[in-house]
Parts: sequence; structure tokens; C-alpha cells
Amino acid sequence: LGTPYYMSPEQGLAEREIGPRSDGYSLGCVVYEMLAGEPPFTGPTAQAIFAKAARDIPRSLTIARPSVSPEADEAVQRALAKLPADRFASGAEFVRALGLPTVSGPRTARVAGQTLSRRLNYLLAMAAVVATLVAGWGWLRQPRQVRGATRRFEITLPADVPGRDRWGTRIALAPDGSSFVYIALVDGVARLFVRRLDQTLAQVIPGTDGASVPFYSPDGKWVGFAAAGQLKKVALAGGDPITIATILSAVDDAAWGPQGQIVFTSFSLQRLSRVDPGGGAPEVLAAVDSAAGESAFAAPHFLADGRIIAIGIRDHGGRYNVDTLEIRPGAKGRRGRFLGGKVAALFGGPGWMIVDGHGLEAVRIDPSGAVAGQPRPLNFHVGSGLGSPQSAVSHEGTLIYLPDPGIAKTSLVLVDRTGKARPISERLEVYYMPRFAPDGRRVAVTVLADDGLGGDIWIHNLSGLDPRRLTFERGAMAGVFSPDGARVAYTVDDSVSWISTDGGGLSHRAGMQAPGVPSGWTRDGRSVVVDRNATVGDPWLVPLDSAVKAKRLFRSPFLEFAAVVSPDGRWLAYQSDESGQWEVYVQSFPELSGRTQVSLRGGSMPTWDRKGGLYYRSANRIYSATLGPGPGFSIAKREMLFESPNLRSADLERDYDVSPDGQHFIMLRRDDPLEKLMFVLNWSAELETIQSKGPPQ
Repeated sequence: LGTPYYMSPEQGLAEREIGPRSDGYSLGCVVYEMLAGEPPFTGPTAQAIFAKAARDIPRSLTIARPSVSPEADEAVQRALAKLPADRFASGAEFVRALGLPTVSGPRTARVAGQTLSRRLNYLLAMAAVVATLVAGWGWLRQPRQVRGATRRFEITLPADVPGRDRWGTRIALAPDGSSFVYIALVDGVARLFVRRLDQTLAQVIPGTDGASVPFYSPDGKWVGFAAAGQLKKVALAGGDPITIATILSAVDDAAWGPQGQIVFTSFSLQRLSRVDPGGGAPEVLAAVDSAAGESAFAAPHFLADGRIIAIGIRDHGGRYNVDTLEIRPGAKGRRGRFLGGKVAALFGGPGWMIVDGHGLEAVRIDPSGAVAGQPRPLNFHVGSGLGSPQSAVSHEGTLIYLPDPGIAKTSLVLVDRTGKARPISERLEVYYMPRFAPDGRRVAVTVLADDGLGGDIWIHNLSGLDPRRLTFERGAMAGVFSPDGARVAYTVDDSVSWISTDGGGLSHRAGMQAPGVPSGWTRDGRSVVVDRNATVGDPWLVPLDSAVKAKRLFRSPFLEFAAVVSPDGRWLAYQSDESGQWEVYVQSFPELSGRTQVSLRGGSMPTWDRKGGLYYRSANRIYSATLGPGPGFSIAKREMLFESPNLRSADLERDYDVSPDGQHFIMLRRDDPLEKLMFVLNWSAELETIQSKGPPQ
């Protein structure tokens, strides 16, 4: 009946009367996409697109493309009006509103001939396009080994796909290359979607609320995933998900081997485990060797026969190597170095592994899993998330990957409690961790270099004055105001420091030599809470008097992170993965007792306003939690304030803050284009080109 991206609200809602102005709406969608590079409304399903078309207002074209005139933007917005009566009465009226010439008078006959010629050229061009699409369709439908030259294409993912996640890959590819699975948000909740390559729309997989780290079974009939502290599987043919095992922490990566076993890693538990797909208690295959400098496992993948696993090993400095692990009888747990300096390795077909360093490379392997040659670079630049490459490969020669997005520049915006945003500064920078001053009139924010490495703290005045640079150390990060607003604490050279906000004094070191960023001050202004390591969690209380020792706040096998003390000094809010996903908790401070879970179905990045109101994020949504009466801590009400698709998190640290009165939020707006999923058919043909040019230099 129509293509969802271009259907009017009345057509999408199946109203009985569909008039000519519905066509005008569709034309408005096409014009919008021509100017903005994407349709006005996108979503993981047709229903999601229809709902947005009936409810939401398209983003202004002048934001997506500043060169678009306000008149053209206004004309397109009118063409996309919800009610047919508010749209243009005809195509000619739309043309005039866009400021384009119209045809009339004696020129009609000549123009008609030109129009016919243009139509013929158009039809010929469309025929060529259709031929190309038919050829591509044939390639997509091939179930056999892909032959010939390497071929590439891309698929645009919906706007509701979450940004780079804390853990694991967000995509999975069927072993035969016929379908892929990805994570998208529905009503703020992550769910799995599957799309066959011979279809145009993805389908939600029922029962996958809160899903992460999807992976296929060897026969392609099942998809495994982690959710809320459980490892599950669901049949693509239909049916409810089946719980395989309960996990005591979040699952970071998982793989399903050809001999019918599932292996998975847990960043918190620092181990690699195995479980039978039919269910049962997980068995530990290997544990992180801290004495050898190891801190975590990542991205396990089976070699061809399923007896050997390639696994990424992270050290305390954030560097990776790839080891092999034998799991056959009598050799369980025996490890050997596969490749140094690489993050992960994927089985790329008989005799090949694809390894991820800074870009993908291919390396030959012998039947024992040993490297049989030098890695050969491939021209595919893949994004990653803490050792989890955003890529997958099928047995018949298809490779998919999410490209490395690079360092995202953002703008600072002030957002009210309904989600309406206005810019604080028109400058696009690599901003990081904005924080309100106690007076609510100033904001401290880190401005990083374009490469994401070094930076300094700047102060923005919300009254409209030019921003002022506070630090000049080219490495200062994460500035947080003291309770009286007179100082800003930050980190530089792996040390916690502070400086007076008047800009006239020298910086002072607090003496804690460890990677980490300050998340807030104590009420008395004598200490700051620091997340000691951005990838391990582990908050500490760091006194500004270097003669006093720092204190570790938590000692548990789980990750605790983003801890912040309430303004009255009585409570500590933080996020933890002990349930298998991030949730926000509160304990009394400083004795840390009486824990209360604040968020439901996922939550992170807590913060307080000056009146004691508590706020947190869950996926793309901002929530407020109202405290109950009485001396103890309780939650009287939770409220979703607004959804922020283009204000989404870019990093693990809290990338927003609430004003002291709780009425506004300072946030980072990312006007990134929609994410592309890249497909490479017959990826190994790249190697023939590389080989003909000689060995890599």
C-alpha cells in the first residue's frame, strides 16, 4: 500500500478518506530527504514510523543543512503538516512556496517538449537504477559461497538505534549471511530486530526487552542474547525466549560454537565461561591473570572446529592482545599468544582469521589455530566498544561492520523539562562532561582536541557572555564545581586537581596518582568522589588535603560507577551492574548502608538538584525520582521527563547535568547522520588485490 517513510499520517493510520494532499505529503518527504539526507521520520518498524509521523515534528532543515533557506524549510514543514487541510492545495503551490519558477503562457508547448525529453531521460536513468537494484537483489539472495569481485553496499539503520554501547557488539550476522540482527530502542527499551537481506523492513523479536550482545546459533535458527542478568535464546521461527543460564553480572560478549556450546565473557567477573545451550550452570574456562597485568577478556570467537577460541586480553593500560584457548578434553584452559596488539579475531572462513587492531586485517591460520603469515590490512575501518568490534563475518564470505564514527563534535544546549532545547553556543566542539555551577548561571565543560586526546576546562556563562578558558594544562578533563562555586576539581596527568574559578590562581594537586575523573564533591568541600578508572569503575573518596589518604568506597565483584553525593551530604547515588544491567542505586553516606534501587528496567548516570531531586538516564530517556517523606530514603514517584534521541550518551561518564532548581538540563547535542551498516560481499577478494601489490610496508 505504500512505503512507510513516505506515507502521510492518514495513510499510515488507514483512515477511510485519503485525498490528493496525501500525495503532497509524500512529495514533501522526498524533498526533505533530498535536502537533509534522510527521511523526516525513521524507525525500526512501519508502526514506529507511522507513530512518529502522527505525533512528532520533523527536525528543521536549517539544522540538518544550514544552507537551506528559512523559506524552503517553512515550505517543506507545511507540506508535512499533520492535517491535510494545513498542507498545500496543489503541487504548483508547493513549487511557488519553495521559490522555484513555474511555467505558463506561450512557452507551454516548448516546455512540454522539454518535459517529455526529460521524462524519457528520467525513465532511462530509472531503468538503469532498477537494473542495478535487481543485480544487487540477486547478490543479496545468494545462499551459496559468494564469488567474484568484492562488492559493497550499505544499509541505513533506524534513528532509534542506540549509540556506541558500554559493552559488546550491537550487531550479529547469520552464518549463511542471509539475515542480520541489531539492537534498537522501542519506548526507551532496547530490543532485538532481525532483518532478512531479501526484505526491506526489520521485524522485532518478541520477548527481547533489555537485550544486549546478540549472537547466532551455528545453524542460524536461534539468536542468543543477554538481558537482566540472564543468558537467553529465542527461535527466529517464533516462540518465547528460553533462559539458558542466570549470570551474576552483565555479559559483555558471547559466541555459539559449532560443537554446541556457548562461551561468554563478563567484565565484572573477569572470566570466560561456558554453558550448554540447553541450560545449566556456567563453567569457568579461564580467569583473568591480574599478576600478569591482565584486566579483562573480550570478544571470544570460535575457530572452525570449535575446539579453539580466539579471545581478546586487555591489560591494565587499556592495550589488547589476542590469545587462543584450547577447550578440547585434556587441554581445557591451555592458552597461547595468537597476535599481539590486536583487539579481537573473527573466524573468516577456512584458513583465515579477521583481526581487529586499528582497522581490520586478515591473517592465515593453520589447522591448529597458529598464525601462518603476516596480517594483511583490509580497507575497512570499524568502530569498537571496549574491546568488542562492531563487526561480524559469515561462513560464505560476507562481512558486516559499523564504521568507526570518529570523534563526534557536539553543541551545548539548555533543555527544559519537556525536552525543548536551545543552544548555549553555536560552536561545535568535542565537548565532555558539562557541569552546572551552584548558582545555575555558569557551566564548566571540557573541550577536547579534535583527536579526542588532551583538553582544557572552559566556563560558559548562560547570560550570553563569551566562554572563558579556565585551565591551560592541555590535558585537563571533567571539571566539577565545588559546593560554594569557588573552585573546580578536575583530573590531569592521572591526578585529581583543583583550581579557583576566578582564573587567577595556580592549580593544586590532590595527590591521587590513578586514572579517573571526579564525579562530584562532598558537602563540606573537602573531598571529591572520583571514578578511579573509567573502564573498571571503582569509585574513591579523594581528600583535597594530600596528607589524608584516599578511601575506596566499594569492594564488590561488580562494577560501581558514576557515584555522586546528594547536596545535603546524606546519600550517595551510583550505578551498578550487579543485576546484569546498569541500574541506579542509593545508599546512605558516608557509612554506605541501606541500599535502595532507584531505576527500573535499566538506569545510569545519576545526578541531584540542589533540592534533593534525583535524575538519571535510561537509554535515550531522562527520568526524575521524587524522594518520599521521612528521615529514611524512599522513592515516592518516578517520572519520565523527555526522550532525547540526538542528545544520547557518547561515553560512559555522565554527559549531562541538571540545574540547581531542577528546571533545566545542560546536554550535548549530536547532529550525527543516521548510522550506516556496511556490507562487504566476498571480502576475501580484497586479499588478491593486496597480494598483487606486494606485501604491506
